[in-house]
Amino acid sequence: IEPQSEEIRREIRRAQSQKDSLEHAKQSLVSLKTFTQEQVKAAKDAAAQAAEQVSAEAAAIEKLLNEEVKTKYDDAASKYASALSKANAARNGGSRQAVAVTSGTIQHAIGALQRERSESLARAGAFFADVGSMKPAPANAAHFVELASALTTEAGAAKATAGESYTTASGSMQGAGIEPYTRLSEQLTKVGQTLSGATPPPEQQPAPGEQPAEGTGETPPPAEPVTPHEQPAEQPPASPGS
Repeated sequence: IEPQSEEIRREIRRAQSQKDSLEHAKQSLVSLKTFTQEQVKAAKDAAAQAAEQVSAEAAAIEKLLNEEVKTKYDDAASKYASALSKANAARNGGSRQAVAVTSGTIQHAIGALQRERSESLARAGAFFADVGSMKPAPANAAHFVELASALTTEAGAAKATAGESYTTASGSMQGAGIEPYTRLSEQLTKVGQTLSGATPPPEQQPAPGEQPAEGTGETPPPAEPVTPHEQPAEQPPASPGS
């Protein structure tokens, strides 16, 4: 009996040891679960706090955009419009070339201003769209989503205005009829087409065996023969005011 009793005691101790190990493992799991839940809660709290901080910063940016940035763009656009009106009013009494160049220069400046405004509003719109789609979402997420949509629309309108201004400036520069403004007119036309989303017309290719005229991409017309007794008359230089 004694050997059997000792064997039973060993088995009991072994079972008890296994039971203690199991209880220790269970307690470790409970502690780990609790610790993990606390970590998750802390992470969620930190994320929510960060979202609200970003929201507060976004609200400050919105205020700056409305009270300063847009106001400065509007003031600059108003001054350019006034200058353009005065330039156009001088068409009757001033040099045609000078008025055309002045008008084109102002229109060019208006186009550049509206282009910059469009890009600024587009960047702001993308920022507010990101804020509105944050997870966890800030309390005023819906407002930022609506603001982003409105800014995107404003950016598109400013871009269209920029394209029109560049195109108008190109026409004025071309109308001046003097270099380097005619070359600048071509560049302004390309920028205006890009901003307006228009496709520029394809360049004409010369026929086989023909050389394009320099700077135009077109084939020059054949020169008419001149007899020894018929020399071309020299053209008088254009007057500065013509």
